[in-house]
Amino acid sequence: MAQGPYDCLYLSPHLDDAILSCAGQISLRTREGRSVLIYTAMAAEQVPSPLQANGARFLKLCGLGPDAGRVRRAEDARACARVGAKPDHGDLPEAVYRCDASGRELYPTHESLFEAIRPEDEGLMDRLARSFGALPRAAAVFAPLGAGGHVDHVLVRRAAEQVFGAGLSYYEDYPYAVCRDVVRRLTQPRRAWSTVVVKLDAGARRARAAAILEYASQWPMLFGSRAAFRWRDGWRLWLHGGERLWRRASSGS
Repeated sequence: MAQGPYDCLYLSPHLDDAILSCAGQISLRTREGRSVLIYTAMAAEQVPSPLQANGARFLKLCGLGPDAGRVRRAEDARACARVGAKPDHGDLPEAVYRCDASGRELYPTHESLFEAIRPEDEGLMDRLARSFGALPRAAAVFAPLGAGGHVDHVLVRRAAEQVFGAGLSYYEDYPYAVCRDVVRRLTQPRRAWSTVVVKLDAGARRARAAAILEYASQWPMLFGSRAAFRWRDGWRLWLHGGERLWRRASSGS
């Protein structure tokens, strides 16, 4: 377990989510001398065996094999180093690998990962909450908003709310949050939310791009090419003026 306390704690469902969404602001914070811990909840080092169909499709799409967990943890460590953050990896498997007691996939298709959380997965809330509660103290805690509705993002958000309550800030899950409607639906009524845009200077933008590109198993699947990534990412940062964070209005800003 990483040592603390920390100035900032970012809760990441998978080995890329916090960096994809927040790498620029993390770089800014660490350059200012602040300490940042990124805790990734679904980061099991061992891929389940036998591997079921949806998990096998995911690994093929990523160009990974049985050592996928080790490879992805190493990618994450390099990405975190790019922005000066400390990585900490949990041991839960991603939803794409999870099965019920009989060995049947809980989420057998890509689409099912963005549907309702299966009843068999509800127990993960308590496990996540215990993991979050055992983390080093942090002055500020950031959790995924849940844009896009991926079950792991939703589980992490709910567990974070259970542990950290009104003090949470929420980041927009990139690239799911590219669709403005998914963010709008999660921040209604609008008067109940406040938002802050973290403006990124040239150094933070460079650190953001370099960190995201460390995920060699993920960015080709998400963006297609380096040029497409740089264009899409630059356009989004321009559109919002930086990386957006959300808070419940009643909790302050």
